[in-house]
Amino acid sequence: MLWRSKQVTSPAQLEAIPASRWVNQPLPDVQIMTQQGQGVSLSEFKGKPMVLMDWASWCQHCQKAMPIMSKLYQTYHDDITFIFLNATGSAQGKETRDRAANYRQQLPYEIPIYYDQQMAAANQLQVTAVPTYFFLDKKGVVKYVTTADMTENELESQILNLLPQQNKDS
Repeated sequence: MLWRSKQVTSPAQLEAIPASRWVNQPLPDVQIMTQQGQGVSLSEFKGKPMVLMDWASWCQHCQKAMPIMSKLYQTYHDDITFIFLNATGSAQGKETRDRAANYRQQLPYEIPIYYDQQMAAANQLQVTAVPTYFFLDKKGVVKYVTTADMTENELESQILNLLPQQNKDS
């Protein structure tokens, strides 16, 4: 797995992101693991819009984004489901559950971390770089995918795009 950063994901760049094949499609129902070691499937989270961030603690771009994402989680977790999917068990062996948990403790806000054991979800979702962000509507349809290095305003804008219009003005 690589890390990649672009300031803006143009349509041409989006086509180069394998996971972008899911845009305007339902995200596959992949299995992930909770912090407590229980298996769950993404379909269990349907009903609310979702932000799924595939990340790793060793990734510099993830390290830059996680404090922002933890802040956005604190603001929007009542209206949006956040899945912080840790790339555990990659072939390179860089990431472990312990490393991810230790990194999580350094964040300004507590966030729910899920684990992708043996990279099964990443493979099914065609994630080839971290961070990769998936923004899904409440029906589980992917509205946007990016591997871009996004600012807080850009991330929040994508989150607000998932919410009904009346929530955007409050």
